[in-house]
Amino acid sequence: MAKTFYKSLISHLFEVEIERKESHFSKQLIVSLAKGRYQLSSLRAIYSYEDLYLNFAQAFEVIDWKKIEAKNCLLLGLGMGSVFQLLEKHYTKPLEMVAVDIDPVVIELFSKYIKAQLKNNLTIYEGDASDWIAANQSTFDIVTVDVFIDDIVPNKFLSIEFLEELKTSMSQGACLFYNLLAMSALDKQKARRYFEARFKQVFEKGHIIETKNNYILINDTGFLR
Repeated sequence: MAKTFYKSLISHLFEVEIERKESHFSKQLIVSLAKGRYQLSSLRAIYSYEDLYLNFAQAFEVIDWKKIEAKNCLLLGLGMGSVFQLLEKHYTKPLEMVAVDIDPVVIELFSKYIKAQLKNNLTIYEGDASDWIAANQSTFDIVTVDVFIDDIVPNKFLSIEFLEELKTSMSQGACLFYNLLAMSALDKQKARRYFEARFKQVFEKGHIIETKNNYILINDTGFLR
């Protein structure tokens, strides 16, 4: 069911469910309207929320986009495309966009509700993002990692091996954004431990951008305002 003026209006008062689908990976995926935006969520986590996807919205605000020269970008973990929507807002030059997601239901919902809103060319690959990165031969100028099953990042995406393979998929001067949950004190402790013990081994100039409920790790402090 498409977004209508009436549903958009009442969604500023309370969330309006639009569609619910079974998913092999997330059990259930729910598309709803909240504050006039499409939101994609599982039973335990929000996967996308248009420009109100605050983890990336807040992170992108502190980046000096004039320092980035990009022709393409890669998103691991598509959700409903909030990262691409926010990226097009901040980086206005043309981009060839590539997304990888393991869940065909996520891809279906993105294609149904959001894809037509994007300005740039987009190629979507259905599959495991770690396998895709291991086999990838291309390089990308902007890379974002937003890989969750509910509120958990699968362990294979937290390995040194994955980070090293990710680095080989980045062009010289590429900018990396890596999303981790930081809602509770324990989440923050785990994220900081990962950042110090693994992320900075591969990306020595790495930095944590603290957002409301997440940490966005970037590969180089030079990209900050």
